[in-house]
Amino acid sequence: MNEQEFLNELRSDVSIPGNVQRKADEAFAQIRAFAKETGKKGAEEEKSGKAAGPQIVTVSGDDPARREDARRRGKSGRKKPGGKKRLVLVAALAASLTAGTVAAAGTLIKWSHSTEKSMHVTESLKEQAESEGLIDSPDQKTETASATNDGVTVKAVETLADSYFARFTFNITGLEFGEDEEPGIDGINIYVDGTEVSYLDYSWSGAFYDGWVGNDTGTKAVHEDGSPIGEDEKENFHLPDGSCEFTLDLYNQDSSKPGEMLGKPIEVVFTDMGIMDKTVVNVTKKGTWKLKWTMSGTGSQKEVTLDEKLGDTGATVTKAAISPLSILVWLEWPYQATTESAETESGEVITWDTYKMPPSITGVRLKNGKLLTGLLNGGSEGYEEPETTSGADSLVESPEAFSDPSSLHTFTYRFATSRLIDPDEVDALLFIKNESVPRDSLTEDDLYIVPVNSAKK
Repeated sequence: MNEQEFLNELRSDVSIPGNVQRKADEAFAQIRAFAKETGKKGAEEEKSGKAAGPQIVTVSGDDPARREDARRRGKSGRKKPGGKKRLVLVAALAASLTAGTVAAAGTLIKWSHSTEKSMHVTESLKEQAESEGLIDSPDQKTETASATNDGVTVKAVETLADSYFARFTFNITGLEFGEDEEPGIDGINIYVDGTEVSYLDYSWSGAFYDGWVGNDTGTKAVHEDGSPIGEDEKENFHLPDGSCEFTLDLYNQDSSKPGEMLGKPIEVVFTDMGIMDKTVVNVTKKGTWKLKWTMSGTGSQKEVTLDEKLGDTGATVTKAAISPLSILVWLEWPYQATTESAETESGEVITWDTYKMPPSITGVRLKNGKLLTGLLNGGSEGYEEPETTSGADSLVESPEAFSDPSSLHTFTYRFATSRLIDPDEVDALLFIKNESVPRDSLTEDDLYIVPVNSAKK
């Protein structure tokens, strides 16, 4: 059976996406080249008497002596010629096709259960992420991306990373907890290029996957199949295979350093695991789990220059950068001081100085007309420091206390997305016009709509 016959037979039982098929063809081409090269090299070395250790011998069907020599080599533990070597490689490839996607470099990309479900990852989005290098599987590349302690194994099974945001998914086996219980990790430390992350440069959050995902617009939690969640229903943290998945979202807060994490050594250290009791972890597994790998990802994003006013609010959208994993938006919004007040439970009225906020970004409109009004995940918003300061592009921590608030005019939104998106399918950015309308009830009448397809790129 040749490669094409093999694939035709495989297709009858397994649906192979186009990108997998293409990469499989590439892999077969590499197999053919490898067989040809090693066969030629083996014959040359045997002729010269330099061959040592296991050899691949090219056998001619008309040469009985060579066939017998190859048979003896096979019985003595040396590799048999051509055919069997090639069939083993083909079989390995078949197994990988049914388990995940074969990356061009030979690494198996297997999307995590939580990412596929919670981020609504379609086959076309998978193909795009894999071809652009957005996704990686560290545990398939390095032994240090997995750690075992006290019967619990943690693997860094997946990373998604762009210029500013990274999502790490860890599969955990051996951590026992009941159906109505929530797993917990008592301590987490993250290091980028050997330095522990601090709130000045990075922010991060983490959570176990609980089986609940955003609905089609991202505005309401539902089950994986889209069915509603019962009023008293509890989350289910067990995956079908009995393991669980923990996701860390890491954000580089300095927009002047795009891609700062890419290509850098990453280390995540988990300390003590167990079962959550409100806000405390009842530790059942003690120890540390240290995982190390080199961050991969892509800086690819759709950048557009804009000049779109948000109604009569005084805000103007000037620029946007959209990746499959995040959205960054810049607005011209001169600082406006204001005072707010509130009444305490005792009836006392307190006041404080603050500043007016521009309309909030809430998501995007796709080319098919769908409004993703619950698209945004963790991130930051605020004024960028003026270009005349050393912290240009960094956000001002307390604008009302800034030395010269009147110099603040560039306001930015920097958010990860709660689902994977195709930047080329984004038709417009959505800003809230009426804050009193719930997110799941927003219509175009409640939004400022900023087209991006006609913008200058």
